[in-house]
Amino acid sequence: PNKMKPSDRRAWFQSETTRIELEKEMRTLIPASEVLSVYAVMAKTVVKTLEVLPDLLERDAALPPDALEMTQKIIDQLREDLASMTYQACADAINGDDDDNGDEGQEEEQE
Repeated sequence: PNKMKPSDRRAWFQSETTRIELEKEMRTLIPASEVLSVYAVMAKTVVKTLEVLPDLLERDAALPPDALEMTQKIIDQLREDLASMTYQACADAINGDDDDNGDEGQEEEQE
């Protein structure tokens, strides 16, 4: 658009504004605040479930103490990874970094 004539640039920006409004109306473009809100509810639900999982396994499945300890370590690591990856994704979004690293570099040794 920067290389267009002013009248063409204006028409282009108007068409983009109209396109964005249409996508919002059709719900193919969702406001970031709404995405963050839904993600926050989902993350809280997952974390809450992970917090009580060892107690449920102890009570309902009669899991032995060593298995519960291992379960707790795995859950703690998962929570740390979730927090770290969430923080990184937010930082990337703020900085405009759209690279999706997937699972690269996520292999770690289990203790």
